[in-house]
Amino acid sequence: MVSTLAHIDAEHPEMPATKLASNEAQVDSPVVLFGGTSLAGTHGPNRDSFAACQPDDPELRKHRGVVMAIADGVGSSTTSRVASELAVTEFIDEYLGSASTRSVRDCAAATVNTLNGWLFAQNAANRAGEADGDGLMTTFTAIVIKSCTAHVFHAGDSRAWLIRKDDAQPLTRDHHSRSNGRKVLARALGADRSVELDHFETNLREGDVIALTTDGVHGNLPISQVAQWLTSSLAHCHNNLEKASAQVLDSARSTTVDELDDATCLFARVTSLPPRDEGEIRRRALAVIIPPALSKGMRIDDLEVLGTLHQSTRSHVYLVRRDKDAREYVMKAPSRNFTDDAVYLQGFARECWLMESFDHPSLPKGIPTSADSPFLYSLTERVAGESLRQWMIDHPTPTLTDIRPLLSSIVDGLRVLRRSGIVHRDLKPENVIVDSNGHCTIIDFGTARVDGLEELGTSLPEDLPVGAIGYVAPENHDGIADWQSDLYALAAITYEALTGSLPTLSAQTSSTRYAHAPTFFSKPLSQIRADLPYWVEFALKKSLATRPELRHVAYSEFLADLRKPSSEATRQASRMPLAERHPVRFWQCISALLFVLLCASVVSKSS
Repeated sequence: MVSTLAHIDAEHPEMPATKLASNEAQVDSPVVLFGGTSLAGTHGPNRDSFAACQPDDPELRKHRGVVMAIADGVGSSTTSRVASELAVTEFIDEYLGSASTRSVRDCAAATVNTLNGWLFAQNAANRAGEADGDGLMTTFTAIVIKSCTAHVFHAGDSRAWLIRKDDAQPLTRDHHSRSNGRKVLARALGADRSVELDHFETNLREGDVIALTTDGVHGNLPISQVAQWLTSSLAHCHNNLEKASAQVLDSARSTTVDELDDATCLFARVTSLPPRDEGEIRRRALAVIIPPALSKGMRIDDLEVLGTLHQSTRSHVYLVRRDKDAREYVMKAPSRNFTDDAVYLQGFARECWLMESFDHPSLPKGIPTSADSPFLYSLTERVAGESLRQWMIDHPTPTLTDIRPLLSSIVDGLRVLRRSGIVHRDLKPENVIVDSNGHCTIIDFGTARVDGLEELGTSLPEDLPVGAIGYVAPENHDGIADWQSDLYALAAITYEALTGSLPTLSAQTSSTRYAHAPTFFSKPLSQIRADLPYWVEFALKKSLATRPELRHVAYSEFLADLRKPSSEATRQASRMPLAERHPVRFWQCISALLFVLLCASVVSKSS
């Protein structure tokens, strides 16, 4: 359980949740003030729950945001209180524990799907009529405030509101349907195997207030009346959000003449937001110290340089030994040629941050550097081996048996990146290390796209598409990049490893805007490597398609198509001319026929 979490307790139906910002909060993360109140209805224990969390750790608050949630257990079940409590507390706990590289939407959707699946499974007895009521079912509305954006997730008839100055507007729509003339709940967690979750985003300003209410507050009342309660209570109570939420409930109770329903109101006032000015972001990227060029025997922080592994105009790579554990590591520092290049330095800092989160044999393991170091550099465990480029030089005509294990280990790393919301964007033979056992490690994440960082709005604009020519997917020229862009690069690497050159694509363009057909090789693969099975060309064509939607739908599908012919490849091959499908056999038959005709001609002349 997150320590800053507050939620409704069954024994204390009125439990406010207020969490002030830490005095040490950084300007890179939002700061929010919470206040909420819940009142039980006349039917028994309170089935409403709410929770809110503003992490004390500024880095966690920056990358995962501030979270608030509200849930209303369905009234037809005596156990729905458990469902509402689990929904709000587990959602916040699991969401904040997810990887910082993933997008808010992916993390929230995965968390809600897991919660819904568990609740649905517990309701098996209720669906079979072996238990009374509907079981563990609840409405659910959550908001994640990350950077300057509010991400709203919603299912049911709880409601989210945005209050700006003296105007309050609902952000969500109630999910109701009609049954026998009665209004019934159309969506709820635990009601079905999957739940359709509304998700949308809205920009925030400092001073905005977000409110979450259950139907015990808004019920069937006009939106204008509830909006007036929300704005007037905030105006009268100023920054005392607990008092304001209690006043909203009092107003709702004063208009109710029938049986009282559980009622909950949770307020969140945005007191400060991180700056998104490009000039400020650029200034921060440039405010680093690049180490000078180092040589053997020199020291930086607690590291001794043992030698230079690589040197280029972009970066310097050294073998170093750390004092505290006497272990050898690889240190990478940017070149001083990029002292004024904010985009490059921001990418280098991103790479340092990313690698410290990796824990997979196909990805480099980053080592935390000295916390008080003024220098910009990365430290990783040493990866033994040679580049895939060198391997390709040493193996100019590899068989599929040679290359399949390499591709499998590369795909293992790419799968981890995809699940983490990361696109490499510069996958090429130089950025893959092959060890003596044929295992590959993907390196160089300076141009990687990270979903979780893109949401912060702190990435500087890039003037040109990143990546090496020949490996860059066409959609990258339009500023679009996802895991299928890395799949395109992997297919280009595969073609190059098998043929010794990059594919020349007859339909290749610099943008997907003018691409309306799949890509075809200008020269059939069978004319370059007649020993390769016919289906290999089809597998490569598919992942090298100009339009991303025409490529393989998973890395595993690409690998499978390199092992055996797919039904699609077999169908297309049946329509190929024999000269393209089996060129060697075709010319052998032609030669044999010509030989027979020649012999017949000689015999006829001699007779």
